[in-house]
Amino acid sequence: MLEVRIPAGTILSAVDNAPMGYWNATMPTMVDLFVKAVGERLPERVPAGHHGTVGIVAMRGRKPDGSWWTY
Repeated sequence: MLEVRIPAGTILSAVDNAPMGYWNATMPTMVDLFVKAVGERLPERVPAGHHGTVGIVAMRGRKPDGSWWTY
């Protein structure tokens, strides 16, 4: 069994209103790190790594009351 503990408020466990980029590759990079670590111990079980990036499409605009919406 594997247990991963990540304290709240880190780059991997950002809390509400934390500044984050729309082209954020942090989590996929952590997947790569995990795959690499497992691959070193069990190379026959891990044939390749993840591609290590993610793309996001964001849409936003103003509501009739002047507040912003984001999707």
